[in-house]
Amino acid sequence: MAEQTPRVQIHFTPTGSSWVNQVERWFGLLTDTLIRRGVHTSVPVLEKDIREWIDTWNADPKPFTWTETADEISTPSPATSPRSPHTTETTQTLGLEISDAGH
Repeated sequence: MAEQTPRVQIHFTPTGSSWVNQVERWFGLLTDTLIRRGVHTSVPVLEKDIREWIDTWNADPKPFTWTETADEISTPSPATSPRSPHTTETTQTLGLEISDAGH
C-alpha cells in the first residue's frame, strides 16, 4: 500500500517570528489565571485587575521556553490523530513552559 499523504501539513514560521507565539501564550496565561477565574463586577474593576496582574508579572518576568522540537510537535499523538473520534474535543500541548532560566 502506498504511503498516505497527511491531510494537514504544519509549516513552521521562521525563528524570528516565534515571539508572536509567545505573546499569544502570555495572553492565554493572563486569560486562564485572571479573566476566566475572576469575578469582575465592572469594566473598571477588570481593567484594574489586569493592570495589577501585569505589574506583578513585570516585577518578576519569566521567559517562555520551547521544550519540544518542531518534529516532536508535528508528530501526531493518538489524541490528535484524524482517526480519533474525539479529535475536535482534544488539544495537543505544544511543549511550551514558563522557565526561571536566566532570571
